[in-house]
Order: sequence, then C-alpha cells, then structure tokens
Amino acid sequence: MQPQALYYDARVGRYRRADGRFVRRAEVLEQVDQEIARQRVRLKAKMRLWRSGQISKEEFISRCLEDLALSSIRMSALSSGGIENMSAAHDAEIEALLKDLVVRLEAVANKDEKERDLITLPQALVRVAALAAASKAAFFLSEVITRQNEGRTLARRSLDPQANHCSSCLEYTTNGEWLPIEQVVPPTVNCLCRLNCRCRIEYR
Repeated sequence: MQPQALYYDARVGRYRRADGRFVRRAEVLEQVDQEIARQRVRLKAKMRLWRSGQISKEEFISRCLEDLALSSIRMSALSSGGIENMSAAHDAEIEALLKDLVVRLEAVANKDEKERDLITLPQALVRVAALAAASKAAFFLSEVITRQNEGRTLARRSLDPQANHCSSCLEYTTNGEWLPIEQVVPPTVNCLCRLNCRCRIEYR
C-alpha cells in the first residue's frame, strides 16, 4: 500500500526503505507528491469519461470518491508506518475527509452539469484535479496523530524560502516558535494554495 516500500519506524521517528536504510524527509514528501500526481491523472480521466457521456454523473462521483478514498488511506498508512499501525483516530480523520469530499465532488459535478456550455473541458479538468489535495491533507493530518501517539506534544510550521506563499501559509507559520501540536495547522490543510503548499512542519 505504500509508495516504493517506504515505511515509518515509530521506534526512531524516521522513515526507512524496505532494506532498513533511513530516508530523508524530502524523499518522503516526494513520494507524497508522486501519489498526488497520479491521483490528478486518475481524476481527470474520470472527468473525460463523464464529459464524453461514457459514464453517468452518479458513476463519476462514485468512481472519483473511491479513488480519493484509496489514495487517502495510502497516504495515512505511509505517515503511520503501515495500515496495521493506523488507529481509530486515523480512521476518523479519513472518514471526516471523505465526508467533505462527497460535498465537494457533488458541487463540482452539479456546477459542471448546469454550466456545461460555459465551463470548458480544460477548466473542468483543473477543478476536479484540485480534489487530489485531500490525499496530501490525509498524509499530514495522519502524521499529527502518529506523532501524538508517540508522545510528541510540540510542533512548528515554517515557510519554504524558495516557494511563493498564500495568505493562509503566512497566517499559519509559527515563526520558529514551538507550539502545542493541536494549535499548529498541518501543511495543505485549510490552505488556499492547497496542492501547491510547500510549508514545513516539525515535531518534538
């Protein structure tokens, strides 16, 4: 279930490869981005099927939701060290994400259906692909739970100096200060830049 057999070792608080070697966090986040890229392709493919009349609106929503659910579970498993390490709290977080996705998917589908003459195919593809942000959010939200389960109580969020930042990122940064975990908003979550968020988060 995890991209390229990376797994989280809770004993040392770091990621490893299948051969036991440690993996830099940047490599882990690259795996997350690769999953998101694949998810965007899958969502766009389903929009094309619906637009071409090959599937119904209901089937479009159902297929997209299934893909997003599986992707979110993969990302949650990656951040928790495997599905076997996912707790009830992880499951509840995924369930909440999926409930929100149902609403957002229906909104995308209904708008596209009502304004089909106004919304171009490229615009429709961009809108549905944006929903892939849920998988990235699943990784970071589950990571918070995993770190709390390890007994970590503090976190700090910082801006990537090489990236452009939205107003949400500027608001959520802790400016180098360590705060209680529950007070720090994970990257991508409730963020205007969504998939483009490049903020960093650390725990202790």
